[in-house]
Amino acid sequence: MTTKIKFLLASLILTFNLFSQNSEHRGVWYVPRDGNAYKTKPKIAADMDSIAKNNFNAVYVLVWARGYPLFKSEVFYRETGLYTDPQLGDRDLLQEMIAEAHRAGLEVYAWFEYGFIGGWGGYLPGNSGKGKIFDAHPEWLAKRNDGTDAGSSEDQITQSFYWMAHANPNVQNFLIQLILEMVKKYDLDGFELDRIRYPDPNCGYDSVTVEIYKQEHNETPPPYDYNNSEWKNWRIQKLNQFAKAVYDSVKFYRSDMRLTNAVGVSPDWAKSEKLQDWVTWINNGWLDYVEPMNYRNTASQFIGECVNIFGKVRDKNKILFGISSQNVPTSEFLKMIQYVRQQNLKGFVVWYYGSLSDHLDSLKTLLNTKVPVPDRPENWRIPAIIVDDADTNNVFYSNGWVNQSAYTHWGNRYLATQSNSEWIEYYADIPEDAYYELYAFVVRSTSKNAVYYVYDSSGVERKFTVDQTNQYIYDGWYKIGDFYFKKGRKKILKITSENLNTPGFMTADAVMLILNRRLTPLITSIKDGKSELIPKNFEINVYPNPFNSTTNISISLPFDSFLKVDIYNVLGQNLSNLASGKFPAGKHTFTFSPEAFASGIYFIKTVIKSEQMPEVYTASKKLILLK
Repeated sequence: MTTKIKFLLASLILTFNLFSQNSEHRGVWYVPRDGNAYKTKPKIAADMDSIAKNNFNAVYVLVWARGYPLFKSEVFYRETGLYTDPQLGDRDLLQEMIAEAHRAGLEVYAWFEYGFIGGWGGYLPGNSGKGKIFDAHPEWLAKRNDGTDAGSSEDQITQSFYWMAHANPNVQNFLIQLILEMVKKYDLDGFELDRIRYPDPNCGYDSVTVEIYKQEHNETPPPYDYNNSEWKNWRIQKLNQFAKAVYDSVKFYRSDMRLTNAVGVSPDWAKSEKLQDWVTWINNGWLDYVEPMNYRNTASQFIGECVNIFGKVRDKNKILFGISSQNVPTSEFLKMIQYVRQQNLKGFVVWYYGSLSDHLDSLKTLLNTKVPVPDRPENWRIPAIIVDDADTNNVFYSNGWVNQSAYTHWGNRYLATQSNSEWIEYYADIPEDAYYELYAFVVRSTSKNAVYYVYDSSGVERKFTVDQTNQYIYDGWYKIGDFYFKKGRKKILKITSENLNTPGFMTADAVMLILNRRLTPLITSIKDGKSELIPKNFEINVYPNPFNSTTNISISLPFDSFLKVDIYNVLGQNLSNLASGKFPAGKHTFTFSPEAFASGIYFIKTVIKSEQMPEVYTASKKLILLK
């Protein structure tokens, strides 16, 4: 092994500049804090610009940490009475990070860092001193065999991190609902799980887990010996079931969502000491990618771990190694990336942005051009459309505005007025028919009810008011909403001062459109024809087509599969679900009778998932309704 690694290191030096990357996953973990203080909107914007400028293409943004979601969570509110970390006030930190990252052309992965950790005693720990979730649910606390709270030295401050009971169905449901809330609400490109593991084997002795074990073992309690092989395997299987449930749940709502997991680098150690059987997860297709945290200080150590993993994972294209930039010599850091390329892996993720700056100058030798993330449709993330108030071709306004630069703004200036009869209109060249997130850059003013009119494809003027005095809104991009715009030059927004109370002033600055991939998974949307990923023996047939009242949709499945069949219109809107559930291999026919539908073109979209297939597959077909 040593001789082989030395040879590989020598090869790295010889091939250092020989690789030309057409696509590569270049991710970096991002913590939006400096100490205990959350970063400001301008600081987050600057960080995302830096990440993109240095030719990364994916950012993993922290969304679950120290016992709090960093987004507005109804799920968390139902359990605790709080929507987010109290220090954030009315901020939606996840939405802020998504806006700035997508503006910069980065894919965004929600990083579920704390996983089963429900609280940290060192930060706003609630009345229990352990976390707000444990104020509401003390029975959710994970326990050791002596009845004390479970924890481990990996948490740095052993007694301050508190874990939720892994096998408790209510805990699992809470976490899945927290995850799905983000999947359904935010325009994310991927989701990364973390700490989906036990702190150590001495865990699982809470009353709920013990009762479940007893029910499955003729009232026999779990062994006091936490290293008992049967008892360890039972807990491993419960965690495996959770991993699969998360995957199935996420893919049900977003088949295009990439699900990854940061795992212990040594598969045997992770399974034995953390009860984390992640090789089963990736080999069974319960993850799109696995991200072993290969945090080693030398390239030889790093390569040794890689070789070990290659012998256990069936498809190494599913591996994105986590590489540490912290306390690692730059020369070794670069060799690790080069080894990943030499192995023709699809990319890597760097731990973490806070320590990456030491390597950036040297890293340019490897990341010298921008490349797309692998296995994405073309133009998955098109550049943001930003219309600045100084753009004389696309912005028109009344005479009562004056140029200002006193407060945080976009570009070289913003506009301000003290009159309540002013207006400003914004036009944009829309590249494709699609849903877009519409943002306005809000500069602070005295106006609590600045009026924003939106003009989308509906033809209806939509009125919104924005509080420009709100510190959680101004100094950055504020999302007005999601709107469907058709291709071409369009008036998209009008801002007026009609509600301004005088004396006072209000402001206007740039507006931004970002293609929403949650609502528009493909720009070409649901197009006729099969996906290139569809396996052999999968068929979808429609007869008659065109049709005037009823048609039959026949789908042949090569394996027992989860099948979802939906009908979409040309705008990409989901109009009807024909099937959703598990179906045996063979032919299945569904009748579609759209009495309330108008004549026109529609699309069938099918999603299939089977344990016999490595991917979630999609296919589509055009329907023509003639009445």
